[in-house]
Amino acid sequence: MAKESTGFPSVVYVLDKISRITDSIVSAAAEALPEYRLQKARKYLYEKDRRSSILAFWLLQCALREHCQITVLPDIAVTKTGKPFFMDSSIHFNISHSADCVCCGISSCEIGVDIENYVKQYDDLLNYTMTHEERMLIQKTPEPCEQFTRLWTLKESYFKCTSQGLTGSLTALNFADCPGSVFSKYSHFFTTVSMEDCCLSVCTIQPHPLIIHRTAQEYLNHFTDPSL
Repeated sequence: MAKESTGFPSVVYVLDKISRITDSIVSAAAEALPEYRLQKARKYLYEKDRRSSILAFWLLQCALREHCQITVLPDIAVTKTGKPFFMDSSIHFNISHSADCVCCGISSCEIGVDIENYVKQYDDLLNYTMTHEERMLIQKTPEPCEQFTRLWTLKESYFKCTSQGLTGSLTALNFADCPGSVFSKYSHFFTTVSMEDCCLSVCTIQPHPLIIHRTAQEYLNHFTDPSL
């Protein structure tokens, strides 16, 4: 059983359908970020990846502004396993993006988030990502793509929360016996949310993260007018 942690509640911001977001909103998001963050985003080869990076860190800036009253994105460093962290703040954060969606989470304790567009072709991935019990569950479910993606994001969120990153073995975790959207396992709390085109999983040592899902315009409105 996971132990509850004190501090401000974990918050996760979600933004999907990012390919439909107008250039004007992406430009407004970029203007809110510090130059060092924009330089990192510009290093991506493809425009879609540059947009995802800008929007993901803008969501982080939105979350910090709305819930922590922090108006300037703190300096960020990276652990040996690749997990980013704030150099001069005790606030924990994590970011994830997929083909057409991004998310970020902030918390007073460790947090891991993973968001993925539903994986349509997963046969070649099953043996090294899923346990036998999970493979059986995927075969029996009426929506196998959604189930595979859910299990995948649960595993990734745990490894990101525990700072294991790509060093963890996906088959070392088994979520076949966790059908609900909220549960505890491996001394952590998990939340999964299935959306129209993607699945989000959150792993924390706090229960009940607040998940905020808005359009890009709604995020921009809240960012420019915090009183909303």
